[in-house]
Amino acid sequence: MKNKKLITSANILSTIKSPGNNKSEVWEEDLKRIKRYIEENPQITAIIASEYTVAKLVLQAVFEMGKKIPDDYSFIMFDEADSIIDYKITHIRQNQEELGRMALEILLKKINNEITTDKVYIAHELIKGSTVRKIN
Repeated sequence: MKNKKLITSANILSTIKSPGNNKSEVWEEDLKRIKRYIEENPQITAIIASEYTVAKLVLQAVFEMGKKIPDDYSFIMFDEADSIIDYKITHIRQNQEELGRMALEILLKKINNEITTDKVYIAHELIKGSTVRKIN
């Protein structure tokens, strides 16, 4: 695939503070941060949100910039996505029950000083929506 790009730490905005923080000033600062990042990186054609709150922030920022999903940016997120906007968001449905079970299992092993693996792979499902633009 000719247009395939790797995700690296250089193209990850990791300074979002709103998840877990309901202060409006934090939300507004995150909106500014996302808009600035998008403006400073005009090569961006797709945005991936790590979770629901970040997805809401990204969508608000994009819309406030006068841009459209998927016309200007393809958009995909982790977590369930049906209630954010009117159209179906392409997203990764994670197996929440298995995530919780594995987290507890790892925690118990750590408490008991048992050796644990650094990586755990849990099945997921890509739910296709209308937020990813096809590139020819």
